[in-house]
Amino acid sequence: MIADTSEVLFAAWRAWVERFPSKFEPAHHDLRFACAGIPVALFNCAYAKRAVGRGELLRFVKDFSGILGRWEVPGLLMVRVGNADLPPDLTPVVRMPGMVARELRASKHPMPQMEVRAVHGKKMAEEIARLNVEAHGMPEAEIGPMTCAALWEAPNHGFLIYADGKAVASGSVTHVAGASYVGWMATDAGYRGRGYAEVILRHMDEFMKKEYRTERSVLHATESGRPVYARVGYEVMDEFVGFLCGG
Repeated sequence: MIADTSEVLFAAWRAWVERFPSKFEPAHHDLRFACAGIPVALFNCAYAKRAVGRGELLRFVKDFSGILGRWEVPGLLMVRVGNADLPPDLTPVVRMPGMVARELRASKHPMPQMEVRAVHGKKMAEEIARLNVEAHGMPEAEIGPMTCAALWEAPNHGFLIYADGKAVASGSVTHVAGASYVGWMATDAGYRGRGYAEVILRHMDEFMKKEYRTERSVLHATESGRPVYARVGYEVMDEFVGFLCGG
C-alpha cells in the first residue's frame, strides 16, 4: 500500500497541466511545479521538494506569488501535512486527504444502470469542466479556461454520466507512477444520493485494470467526497493542504 501519495499527486497534476498550451515551468531550488497557466488556482501548483520549516513556508508562498504574478494567474502551494511546520497565521484554502485502495469493496446495494461515456472532443471537455465548476462552487468564469479537449487523451481518461439530456456526474482517471489516479469527481446537486459517483468509480476501476493492469488506486478527496471513497474501500494515508498564492 502507498503510504506517501506525494509522487502520485505531483505526477497526476503534471499529466493534466502539460496538455494546456499556456503551461509554464519556472525554476526554483526548493519547489517543483505543475502550472497550466490558466486563471484557475488549482491548475497552477507548486510542491515543496522536501520537509518545510515554518519560516521557509512563508518564503515559499512569497516566492510562488512572485512567480505567478508574472503570468497574472493564481495558484496553490501544496504541502504534505507532517512534512511542514505550519504557522498558525497562514490558513490553507484547501485540505485534501490522500486516499489509497487496492481492491474496491463489493457494493452493499444494487448499482443504478447508467451508461458511462468517455470524454472526447471539445463539447464533452466543456461539459466535464462545467460540471466540476458548478458542483464545487467555483466561479463560472473558470469553465472556459478548464475546457481543454487535448486533456482527455491517454493516459488521462474522463468519463460522464448523462440524465435528462445533460451531464450529471463525472470522474477521471490517469495512469501515473504505476497507479490509477482518480480526479474530476463531481455530481450535479440535483442528482446526488443516487449512487452515480460510485458507478463512475467502479467503471474507472475496471477500465484501468483492463487497460493498464493497475493494482492501486489513489485520489485526493474533498471533505464531502471522503465518506463516499471510504465506503468503497479507500483508506486515508496522508493529507495535503494548499495555500493560495498570487492572483
